[in-house]
Amino acid sequence: MSDAAAIYLRAIAAALKPDDRVTVSEWAAKHRVLPVDTPEPGPWRNLRTPYCIDIQNTMSPGSSYREGWVKKGHQVGGSAIGENFVGHAICAAAGSMLVVFATLEDAKQWEITRFEEMRKSTRELRRRVRDADRAGSNNTKLRKKYPGGVMRLVSANRVGGLKSATIRYVKFEEPDEYALDIGDQGDPITLAKKRTSNFGRKAKIYGDGTPTIKDRSAIDRQFRRGDQRRWHLCCPDCGHAQPLEWAQLKWQDQQPETALYYCVACGTGNAEHVWKTRNYAREEGLSEDDCAARGLAHWKATAQGEPGVASWHLPSMAAPIGWRPWTQLAADWIGAQGDEEALKAFTNNELGEVWAETIKGALNAERLRSRAESYPLMVCPARGLIVVGAVDVQDNRLAVELRAYGRGEESWGLHHGEIYGSP
Repeated sequence: MSDAAAIYLRAIAAALKPDDRVTVSEWAAKHRVLPVDTPEPGPWRNLRTPYCIDIQNTMSPGSSYREGWVKKGHQVGGSAIGENFVGHAICAAAGSMLVVFATLEDAKQWEITRFEEMRKSTRELRRRVRDADRAGSNNTKLRKKYPGGVMRLVSANRVGGLKSATIRYVKFEEPDEYALDIGDQGDPITLAKKRTSNFGRKAKIYGDGTPTIKDRSAIDRQFRRGDQRRWHLCCPDCGHAQPLEWAQLKWQDQQPETALYYCVACGTGNAEHVWKTRNYAREEGLSEDDCAARGLAHWKATAQGEPGVASWHLPSMAAPIGWRPWTQLAADWIGAQGDEEALKAFTNNELGEVWAETIKGALNAERLRSRAESYPLMVCPARGLIVVGAVDVQDNRLAVELRAYGRGEESWGLHHGEIYGSP
């Protein structure tokens, strides 16, 4: 047999060979290599971030869940989970895929800084996705072909990119940055999800992002559709399993270095390394139930959720030792006091929670009406200390207002009228 014939037959055999039946976490442990410019370069280690395991397994072909949504803080490895989902969909269970971004500029940045770096450092991806700059690769910055499918990077504000071909996989990147709707076509998440309908339960839809404003956050809305899994740690003293809650991290007055996390059951406070050294001592192959039985950190669903929809809340406090120290989080919280924008950023980026607007979110029309005082016009209430007048000059009239002011900037409208005529 000639060399050419042997090469041809090996290629045919490789094409006919079924994909390995591996989960996303197994694929990552076997093949994923983090590039040199990451904080911890080298082979992917599931046990370094044990909270990633359940998310990846739930997004694997053998799972009964069709959708997964992660509402997360910063610097917890959430982006890497999404990259592993993409890599597995290309290498182990090939199918066409959409990766949706707020803008095309975001898509191009992700291709350069995230996907291309992952492709270069991971041999299995290099074998399947050829360099876009290589002649004959038929790849571009926004389209990657591979055996069994094609990945397209699209913008959430362009209908054409979301309504085209039938696809098996969708990855949503930071959905809170998307436009709320695209003309009269509907919201971009719904449009993209419809592209997977022909695949039924074989389709996988994954999204992750940092939440923003209450009642307007897309990732929070999707999170609430799911079973709302929360990361539970077991108390080093009494063993009680409890979800991470910011209120349980306490410190002495203005001294963040004294921060301890207090058990909700026994009330004992322990430092971060005491909680995590024991809780994160996980072994390969353990399920979440196994970990719960052994007193290790584990995910636990806190809601019923829609059928086939899983969701996770992942705050920065969950990060492994050294990534987001609890003492530093306490210092950031102290520094944000009195600054609403800083508190909002901390709530979104560190706690992974939505921010409730202090006035608009808490005061509706009925409650505002209930606060109204009854007093006659052109009469200054007893608490009024000074009355001022203002005139707004229009082209055909004068608009006049009289207002009384008291302590604490409290004010009362006494008169508003208009005097028509040429100014």
